[in-house]
Amino acid sequence: MNDFTSKKWRSITLVVGFFSLLQFAAVSQPTIVAGDFPGYNTMVVKQRDTTTTLLPGPSGANVVWNFSNLVASVSDTFYYFQAAGILGAANHPEANMAEVVNITGSQSTGDFNHNFYKTTSAGWQVLGCEIEIHFWTLVLKWHFNYTPHPVSLPLPFTYGSESTQHYVINQTAGSYSSGVMYDSSAHVSHVTTHMLADAYGTVQTPAGSFPALRVLEEHTFVDTSFTYVAGTGLVIDSIYAPYTLTNYVWFANGIGEVGSLSMNAKGGEGFSFFVSSTSVGVKELASDVEVIVSPNPVTDKLRIITAGKVDRVEVLNMGGTTILFVDNPDVIDVSELSSGMYIAQVLMADGKLVTRKFVKQ
Repeated sequence: MNDFTSKKWRSITLVVGFFSLLQFAAVSQPTIVAGDFPGYNTMVVKQRDTTTTLLPGPSGANVVWNFSNLVASVSDTFYYFQAAGILGAANHPEANMAEVVNITGSQSTGDFNHNFYKTTSAGWQVLGCEIEIHFWTLVLKWHFNYTPHPVSLPLPFTYGSESTQHYVINQTAGSYSSGVMYDSSAHVSHVTTHMLADAYGTVQTPAGSFPALRVLEEHTFVDTSFTYVAGTGLVIDSIYAPYTLTNYVWFANGIGEVGSLSMNAKGGEGFSFFVSSTSVGVKELASDVEVIVSPNPVTDKLRIITAGKVDRVEVLNMGGTTILFVDNPDVIDVSELSSGMYIAQVLMADGKLVTRKFVKQ
């Protein structure tokens, strides 16, 4: 994600960050190309400050944006896999890349948020998104489809580059109980997205200092919502006045997105910054941190044994799909998992990542 669904999601879920301008520093003008974005079997960790207010700062050349005083309160994880086999991929047959999104505190067993792309040398085409959220016996499902497929960032993109795209987001939602749908709705957004690389320079975050290109994104929406009426089908419920979402995104060579700020009329509405990028897969990642998952094999309760502090654990199947997400765990209930082999991704409080395989009996 970066994708347009995540932009809209961030306008709700991302909160306020901090900005101050320190100095101007001469850096070479970056050009962002396809090789700067995540490849298959990559895990990207981002963090968010949820307390500090900021503004985007000036445009122009050789700007220094100092976000180094941000205090991260949550970490979000994004996995990138081949689309085949990922839940929801059948709805997006052109997709070759899936982004599996884990937002801290927002997911429980069975929940997923999957974004689908067709990656090309000219940019990542945004095909759609599949979201499922579970509340006891209630299941909420969303399906997003983008027509024609917009590009998350037209490539190559450099200082002064500009792009305008027009597309439609078709969203359907359904509420299910015990496998039976009892309510549905639809939402259609006609979107115009304008992008301008309005600045370059150095962006400083708690994770480091990066030569970066800043892109101003303005997404103008005209929305129509529909509700289901028994015996009639979907009928128009509301037509909304046009509105615009403004985002500032910083991109760096070799990393992709290193920072993003969603704006509203009051100033800042959220800042998320890059922390790390790691290759993942079925092979266990090397680490100097001793972490034991026990018992192994396990039938119900899996213990995480380590001298360090654990920030969170994600349990993935061997296809790379996250099926369980737990914050600050000592013991994980895996009794509902099917028998087989799984991967426990253990993120330590110091940012180190450890993977351990285990067998569920």
